[in-house]
Amino acid sequence: MISAASDERDDHPTDDSSSRTELDSHANMIVVGKHCCVIEWTGRTAIVNPFTPDYEALTKVPIVDAVIMYECPFSGKEYVLLVRNALHVPAMENNLIPPFIMREAGLLVNDIPKIQIQEPTVDDHAIIFEESDFKIPLALWGIFSYFSTTAPTNAQLEACDDVYLLSPNGVWNPHSESYSQNEENMLDWEGNLVEKRHRRQVLLSEVDEDEAMASAATISTVESHAVDRMIPEAAFISDLSSRPHSEVSPIFDQERLCSLLSKRAQDSHFIMSIGSTNAWASSHLVEDDDSSTDSDTIQESLDDDDNTAMRDYLAQMDEPLGADIDLDDYMVSASHAKIKRSVQAEHLSKVWCIDMETAEKTIGITSQNCNRKQTSDLPRNYATNDKMLRYKRITEFFFMDTFYATKKAGKSSRGNACCQLFVTDKGFVYVVPMTREADVLKAVKQFAKEIGAPDALICDAAKAQTSKDMRKFCNEIGTTLRALEEGTPWSNKAELYIGLIKEAVRKDMKSSSSPLAFWDYCIERRARINNLTARNLFQLHGTNAHTAMMNEEGDISNLCQYDWYDWCYYREHTAKFPFNREVLGRVLGPAKGEGNDMAQWILKANGNVVPRRTLRPLNTAELHSSTEAKKRSIYDALIEGRWGTAMSAPPKESKEDEFEEYTDDDEQPPSESPIMQVTMPQVEIPTELCRKFLPNLPANSLPPPTEFIGFYII
Repeated sequence: MISAASDERDDHPTDDSSSRTELDSHANMIVVGKHCCVIEWTGRTAIVNPFTPDYEALTKVPIVDAVIMYECPFSGKEYVLLVRNALHVPAMENNLIPPFIMREAGLLVNDIPKIQIQEPTVDDHAIIFEESDFKIPLALWGIFSYFSTTAPTNAQLEACDDVYLLSPNGVWNPHSESYSQNEENMLDWEGNLVEKRHRRQVLLSEVDEDEAMASAATISTVESHAVDRMIPEAAFISDLSSRPHSEVSPIFDQERLCSLLSKRAQDSHFIMSIGSTNAWASSHLVEDDDSSTDSDTIQESLDDDDNTAMRDYLAQMDEPLGADIDLDDYMVSASHAKIKRSVQAEHLSKVWCIDMETAEKTIGITSQNCNRKQTSDLPRNYATNDKMLRYKRITEFFFMDTFYATKKAGKSSRGNACCQLFVTDKGFVYVVPMTREADVLKAVKQFAKEIGAPDALICDAAKAQTSKDMRKFCNEIGTTLRALEEGTPWSNKAELYIGLIKEAVRKDMKSSSSPLAFWDYCIERRARINNLTARNLFQLHGTNAHTAMMNEEGDISNLCQYDWYDWCYYREHTAKFPFNREVLGRVLGPAKGEGNDMAQWILKANGNVVPRRTLRPLNTAELHSSTEAKKRSIYDALIEGRWGTAMSAPPKESKEDEFEEYTDDDEQPPSESPIMQVTMPQVEIPTELCRKFLPNLPANSLPPPTEFIGFYII
């Protein structure tokens, strides 16, 4: 729509070959006049309405791609400016170009005159190409901004190497609703600017298609048959067979060769315009060498002496066209796998009674991990596997590995000898203590139930981690099992975190002097602390591993009150009168799987570990009381007798003598029933403590104060 016009005044003479390219904000398409060079006719036309309905509209105005020449007034250098999808009106002296179109092409258009800016710069009132620092300063013709251009000649086009694009590529549709909708989405309901990450962007593909435009671009069956009748098969405009034998070979004539290649390009353009994507003359991709068909005649025509010169020229190219056809050029070389969905949007819209748009959005944001093929009958039962639905899906890759406790320290209090560790690149750690290495599959199942099913599990090539049962289970839950190359332990991130967890556990057990037998409790506690601790990792973006993994804020209520192996008093509700219900114990970390979330593992004086939710730390008076100190000493002695110390393993139980008891046939068997003998663990307590807490014992029955007395715990 042309909405601007101006008169040529006598006091401003102009050159016949030059014109003004004016910035017109009321036009919705570029308009070029007679001072331009048309390089391509698109075949499309438009109806142009004038600025007033009193004048008749221009019908069938051609849409072309054209170039104009711009000469810098300061350096004298010439530039070629290319415009696409422009209206060609030869009766106009000047060109019109909307600033909106240039901004859509990525140009920076500063159309405010320098006289209206308080502190102007050279970038004001100019068109700037930011990628190349090329600027077109604008001038004023009255109140219209413009820059001078001319129609380039063939010599100027061949000599100029600087070509710049003023309009976007592709078909330009000024009536698209996407521009107005995106502009409306910039502000919220209060008129404030919406943040970029919250803006809803409307793409051109989401705008409803114009039926009239779509029908005009469709080639009907009648038109297709008419094209086939008018143009016979394998007949091309630039067919080399039409060249006489006496003509000079195009390899020695550059103009002739350029003309042939140009005509061949026109043929290709025409073929693509009618919907053909393959210009191969034969009806088959690869012909049988032994067969004698009509295609052989075509092939023979291509092998005439007339084509020898062209074939010699093509043989010198980097990728010559030989007799053999590279099937990769014709076949699919890239593909994209989409998630398999058994139910489509049409069916979901029907069974859920929702509109089609809502059904499509629902399909896009949901998954269908369990797909069942619908048949007309039920010949057999469906599979019972539903692990892909029961387990939570995690879009993460987990590394896993097994580490062991030394045999010299013995097994833990729960009989564990090793541990399976899972970790992500964000530092989220999950540990599962195990009694033996063969329990790796059980550890993976526990991990999948508590944390979820990840996209992939990455491990080394250990047999326990890559067994057939392990791969079967991973396949059932939809997880890929990836084994690393042998001899590359540094590529397994679990190796790094195993070292970090081991060092942290060593420090905890050393500072608290806890027995070695409780290393598995300490590892579980340290893994939780690792996940909830803020780390300076780029992947975490200022949060911790638990929040990044679970998408929820982590809670430290059951971890922040007690240190490892800390003293406490817990309530023993089963204690009978006159025993005290507040009993001294040690805290081994949060209990998992027993009690509520605030329950802690408590080590009792007899060496057993129980979950208790009602406990408190020792107060200041209890920490400095001599009586409480004696209780803690007795407690430590009892625990040491059963589970050892921080430097020694638990004492091994004495085994029964394996020799057989002597029997004689002459002796009568004992008449009374045999008595069952039970071996009780023995604990050694210092003699000095026994004198204070057991004053009724005879003095001559106790050994010297420097020795120990053995007691049996019942």
